[in-house]
Amino acid sequence: MKRATLEGLAQRGRNLAARHPATLRWAARGILLLSLIFLGRSVQEASLANAAPLPGRGALFALLLSAPAYAGLLVVLALAWSQVLAHANGTAKRIRLRETVAVYGISILPKYIPGSVFQYGSRQLLGRERGWSTRALTLASGLEVLLHVLCASVIAALLLALATLGQAHERAAWLAFLAGLPTLCTLAGLALLGRRLPPALTDLAAPAIRSALLQALFFAGMAALAMVCAWAYGVGTARLASVGGLFLLSWLAGFAVPVMPGGLGVREAAGISLLSGVVGLETALMIQFSMRLVMLAGDALLFLIALACRRALRPPE
Repeated sequence: MKRATLEGLAQRGRNLAARHPATLRWAARGILLLSLIFLGRSVQEASLANAAPLPGRGALFALLLSAPAYAGLLVVLALAWSQVLAHANGTAKRIRLRETVAVYGISILPKYIPGSVFQYGSRQLLGRERGWSTRALTLASGLEVLLHVLCASVIAALLLALATLGQAHERAAWLAFLAGLPTLCTLAGLALLGRRLPPALTDLAAPAIRSALLQALFFAGMAALAMVCAWAYGVGTARLASVGGLFLLSWLAGFAVPVMPGGLGVREAAGISLLSGVVGLETALMIQFSMRLVMLAGDALLFLIALACRRALRPPE
């Protein structure tokens, strides 16, 4: 299975979406409608008497710092993407951090247009402006999507396993197993393939591992921000690991529906459903709302930083 095969699979996916755009649009609208109905019912059932306490000064300050912290985590994610890009681009010239942030950061906001195609499409266009090859950009983004699922699943599984040890969440053991299932299947597949992997993929192993480690750091940081939000609303330390793991599962639910703008609605519905059994419906609503604001502000901050980086860059030679 060579690089061309990976790109062929990606192209088949794009062709499938192009042949059935109406079906995908209606499916997306259906999922969004169901999510909004669930969110509406959750808000209606929430009780003011059981509402989460307002955060104190220290907790409020921690929430305010969460947005720039998330922007910093996005820089880590951009670095993860650039590891494979630099290897696949095949040039002796190193891809600088400023270039990576300029391309990755500007392409971060188009994900709020329905369909992730705009996010990845704009990244392709901006990368081509820098002289990077279409093959390298496609490979880097394709592997990034795969590692999103694997790394988020691993971190979620570890956090839920930790919650199981603390007996803070009775379903945590099953959820930890389900979260780790994609990674277990991937490792099993690699073990079965053994040495039959072609050189094109074995050469990619080192940058892919570096990318995976950086992505794991990103998702661990994102889970930590969810824990900060939970702590700000009075959730005890014994349940914070559950909150972090379940938030990552809700993020994966939103990511699995790429036609939703930034996972809007789907992530919140999944998060409230998962978290309400641990922290209560009212607190789950506040955590999801706060994390949506934190991530929106972090995306906007990185976008502004990326614009400044782009202006400071010289045109590619």
